[in-house]
Amino acid sequence: MAAAAPVDVALDGHLQSHRVKPPTNDSLVTGSSPFDPAVLAKWPLPTSVYPPFCSSLLWDEFGEREIHVMYESMMDNVDTGVRERTVLYSTLSPPGLFVAVDGGPFHDPPHAAGEPYDPQSTWPLYDPSWLRISPDDLDDETTYTKHPLPYSDAHNFILEIETQEFFRHQSTTHPNMPVYLGCEVDRGWVVGVVLRRYPRTLRDAVENGVQVDIPGIMAQLEDVVKYLHSLGVVHNDINPSNIMLTDDLRPILIDYDTCLFEGDPLIDKSGTPGFNEDGTWTTSEFANDEHGLRCVAAWLETQSRRDSQ
Repeated sequence: MAAAAPVDVALDGHLQSHRVKPPTNDSLVTGSSPFDPAVLAKWPLPTSVYPPFCSSLLWDEFGEREIHVMYESMMDNVDTGVRERTVLYSTLSPPGLFVAVDGGPFHDPPHAAGEPYDPQSTWPLYDPSWLRISPDDLDDETTYTKHPLPYSDAHNFILEIETQEFFRHQSTTHPNMPVYLGCEVDRGWVVGVVLRRYPRTLRDAVENGVQVDIPGIMAQLEDVVKYLHSLGVVHNDINPSNIMLTDDLRPILIDYDTCLFEGDPLIDKSGTPGFNEDGTWTTSEFANDEHGLRCVAAWLETQSRRDSQ
C-alpha cells in the first residue's frame, strides 16, 4: 500500500498538516486522520470524548476504527483471580462509546472490540430547570468543576446536582456551604458541576502544619450540619477531605453526592473509612453526621498533639 499523502486540516482558523499512516502487521497501530468539521458538528456526545487527531486505530473483523481511550482501570476478578483491565473508549465512525475488558497493560488500546456503553451511565442529560453556567464564566483560578467518574457514576453525579439545586431553592443559605455556580453542559449532557474554588482541604492544611482554631472550626461545622438537618437531609460523609478552608480558615463542607433525606437507604456510598463506623451504615441518619463530626474533632486533636511534640 502506498504511503498516504499529507492532508491539510483547518482547525480553529489554523492550517495543520497530518499524515495518515498505512496499517502495519500489528493488530493495533497508531496514526492520525483528516479532521472533518462536519463530523464534529454531528457528534452527539460530549466533545471531551471526541477522538483526537492522533489516536490509536483498532483493527479487527469489524474493520478500521479510530478510537480515543478515555479511561482505564485495573482490578482482580473476584471469581477467577485474574487481573483484568477495563477500558472505556469512543469511536469516530460510527460515533459511540464502548467498554472493553481484557488483560492488557495500562496505556494499551483495547485488545478487542468492546460492548456499547450507555453515555447516561456517566453523564446525565441536562434538565432545563437546573442552573447552567456559561463557558465564559469558567475560570480555573476561581471555579472548581467536579466531573463524574466513568462507569455508572451518573447516579452519584445526579445526586450532587439535585442536592445543590435543592439548596439553591431554599429561602436561606449557610456560610459554611460551597457556592454552587451551575452545571457545565456540553451538547445537552451535564459534564461538570461548577463550584467556587477554595484554597485547600482541612486535611491538607493540617497535615502541612497550618494551625487552625479547633473549637472555632468544630463550632462552624456543627452549625452547618444543624442547618442541613433542619432541612431533613444528611451529608453522610463528613471527613477532613470533604472540608475545605477559605483564605481566612473558614470551613466549607463539600461533596454532596452522598447527601440524602433522613431514612433513605445508602446505595453506592456509606462514608469514608475511619469516619463511618467501619462502613456499617446502611441508612441515611442524622447520627451518621454526628459520628463524622466526633471523628473530625478527634482527628484534629490527634494532629494537634503530634505537632506539639
